[in-house]
Amino acid sequence: MLPSTKTIRRAASLLILPLALMFALSACSDNDSGTPVDPDPDIDMNLAEVLSDDSDYSTLVSLVNEDLLEALQNEELTVFAPTNAAFQDIPSDVLNSLTEEDIELIITYHLVAGTILAADVPQQGDVETLQGERILAQSGNGVVINGTSNVVEADIRASNGVVHGINEVLLPSAIRKALGATNIIDVAQEADGFDILLDAIESAGLTTTLQFLGPFTAFAPTDEAFEALPEGTLENLSGDQLISILTYHVTGGTVMSSDLSDRQAVASLQGDELFIKAGEEVVINASSNVIAADIEATNGVIHAVNKVLFPDAFGTVVDNAVKRFDFNTLVQAVTDAGLAEALMGDGPYTVFAPTDEAFDNLPDGLLESLSMEQLTEILLYHVIEADVKSGDLNASQTVASMSGESLYVTAGGGVTVNGSSEVIAADVDASNGTIHAIDEVLIPNKYLNIVEIAQKNYELTTLVDLVIDADLAGTLSGDGPFTVFAPINSAFEDISEALAGLSDEEVAETLTYHVIADRIESGDIPAGETEIETVNGQMVTINNSNGTVTVDGATVITVDLSGTNGVIHLIDAVILPDFD
Repeated sequence: MLPSTKTIRRAASLLILPLALMFALSACSDNDSGTPVDPDPDIDMNLAEVLSDDSDYSTLVSLVNEDLLEALQNEELTVFAPTNAAFQDIPSDVLNSLTEEDIELIITYHLVAGTILAADVPQQGDVETLQGERILAQSGNGVVINGTSNVVEADIRASNGVVHGINEVLLPSAIRKALGATNIIDVAQEADGFDILLDAIESAGLTTTLQFLGPFTAFAPTDEAFEALPEGTLENLSGDQLISILTYHVTGGTVMSSDLSDRQAVASLQGDELFIKAGEEVVINASSNVIAADIEATNGVIHAVNKVLFPDAFGTVVDNAVKRFDFNTLVQAVTDAGLAEALMGDGPYTVFAPTDEAFDNLPDGLLESLSMEQLTEILLYHVIEADVKSGDLNASQTVASMSGESLYVTAGGGVTVNGSSEVIAADVDASNGTIHAIDEVLIPNKYLNIVEIAQKNYELTTLVDLVIDADLAGTLSGDGPFTVFAPINSAFEDISEALAGLSDEEVAETLTYHVIADRIESGDIPAGETEIETVNGQMVTINNSNGTVTVDGATVITVDLSGTNGVIHLIDAVILPDFD
């Protein structure tokens, strides 16, 4: 089994910190590892003499040819000098098999132009060597070169530079490949079909990171995968965007194909998750297939993929729903309703996205029984034409959905929509908005009875509780029709003392005094004053004048919440009947 997302995310965070620092310090200039200092003219010995004078470097000195000796005597250099013990770690048969050209490659790979003291080494950065390749230098608890070679003796000054003793011999790529000690970059270079990826990695300043740090698992797009992108995609990316995309293809740790299970979300080094399904084939983000697995390297493994993977910020709300595991029913419904293209537009959109389980909890056959018009209306009821992150929410708010009907959203310990649907995964970013996963399908009023409509609304929680306590919910969920003048919570707070003094029977009488046994939409209320009998049996006075409707003096503040068995109008005060 693959390690958990939490475990991978923790490991990735440890890797991404130096990676981010490298971007800040050296991604724009791979050859800049710090601020070189001037050599010290007061020191008598040059680099060659300093090395010769210290018996710990006798093996290195013995390998220096005349050209290198001249350079060490006359050029200003920083020498990362392997100790004798470092050379002893190389098998003698390997060392003896090296040609003079090989040795020169290795020695010049340890030489850097200019004088760089240990204090000048950044937390992470690239340094170009005289051999032509770059090495990775890191500082923190000492200086480390190429991820594993520690500086054990720093800042040995010479008249023409400085020596840093290291405990491991650094090997350039040609030698690594000859010895079969190939890292992820070496392996990709030796394989066919990763040229575009390697060029992008180099452009992003990630080459030495993927060479010398790790372990990593790289889902590596082939050249054909990059060529399938719309023309100009790579060229139009900023440096940060390119880095984001490339690091999205990499996870921490070495994950072989045999470690994969059917459904797992794994944190990438970029931070967003990769969604992996493994069976007869391995599929990433529902679209990219692993076409060559388990290409091993010294610092991890490569799995070749046939499509480029994009972090959430590059995908639309539709794209980001498609690549996840839990939105299959929603995606299919959006496709069937012909809404996918619209929701892939500029937006912005906020989608409260029901999971597959949420759809499974609907009554059997309900989804299939809907007309296309009904399906479209329900789906649009889950979408707001704005980009709303969870951090943007107040404790409560009523927002218009794209169906035209309002959603009731509350935020506190969590986010709840329409009184019962919980946001179980918030703030899935997208190029045109945000997705919030929810655990219940949201149903427009026209498919609900008046009790269910009231239960959605955070302003009617007191009324709903009283209706349930008075055992009236069943009646008001019946055939009806009913019109309810529904007092909001603050209206009940205003009469809390009086309400506390009422008997259960009087509370029930008060509630039924707010109900008329007929469906009366706002447009049905005649101008002037009208008396209408309530379910309580008493008459209530409705006044419609100057654009304002009142019921026994209580003002109607929201009209026409219309459902299957009636309609609700919100009022700002509780109206009380005459008690016998």
